[in-house]
Amino acid sequence: MNQFKCWFAALNDSHEPFPWQEDLFEKAMRGEWPRLIQLPTASGKTALIDIAVLALGANAPGACRRIAFVIDRRVVVDEAAERSRVIAERLREARDRPSKCLYPIAKRLCELAGNEDPLVIATLRGGIQPDDSWARSPSQPAVILSTVDQVGSRLLFRGYGDCGPRSWPIHAGLIGMDCLLIIDEAHCSQPFCETVRLIADKYQSWAELPLCRPLRVVQMSATPGEQPDFELKDKDYSHPDLGRRITVAKPAELIIVDANQENDRECLVKEMVQQAKQFLDLPRVVGIVVNRVADARAIFRQLTLHESQKVLLTGRVRG
Repeated sequence: MNQFKCWFAALNDSHEPFPWQEDLFEKAMRGEWPRLIQLPTASGKTALIDIAVLALGANAPGACRRIAFVIDRRVVVDEAAERSRVIAERLREARDRPSKCLYPIAKRLCELAGNEDPLVIATLRGGIQPDDSWARSPSQPAVILSTVDQVGSRLLFRGYGDCGPRSWPIHAGLIGMDCLLIIDEAHCSQPFCETVRLIADKYQSWAELPLCRPLRVVQMSATPGEQPDFELKDKDYSHPDLGRRITVAKPAELIIVDANQENDRECLVKEMVQQAKQFLDLPRVVGIVVNRVADARAIFRQLTLHESQKVLLTGRVRG
């Protein structure tokens, strides 16, 4: 486990792993990925990507060459992609430097790839240029960050978006075999989870000569609908950083906006701006979440802050 701590810290600006991350890596090194993981928000869930990549580089039994991290939130897909690109860059930096802690991991990934690139990162979501870098070689270790429709359509021999019929069987084969499919916020994508479970647990066993590296599925949620087989332990709650994150008070207040049908949106916008300004009395980050793009833009305009102090994000991540 000392090796894992060194590898993890090298990927995460010298931050050591949380206890649950160490436990999960131990299970991954035994080839025992959980089917359902329960982890609360802010507990470092995206580190499953780190763990899966390190397990592959450490020759864990059953480790998968492709890691698909799927969540039906485009902003989160982009955030996970940024983290994954940092992982790939640090592996490239360690590739030719035997003194680096990550050198054996980078070297093994290059051997698997058959080239000098230890890890390819690809983002599949709507609203951006299609990225098929992950599908150019079946031997290339890759991390795929995607929404449900992008990965789901490819797994079912259909390519959502700019993807022609000739590529359908290639994409289905690469995602359906030798791939660890991690589904975050699984409770929000239940039909997709049921479908991939059937594929992994039932349909892939129908072949007369089954392949040795079938699809592996890991569901992850803060509120699973069934008993998880991996969750936080007492040592996680007593951890000085993680414990503070998951036990901090989260007060809520219900505010009724007095409005009529003609100007209800204006009243809502005005109230949101007033509430936000109260929180801005202290140095902090304030998030304002609304259901309509027009409301978000109106609030953004009315916040009397310098342009460098505020950012506007809509559903398609457009300004």
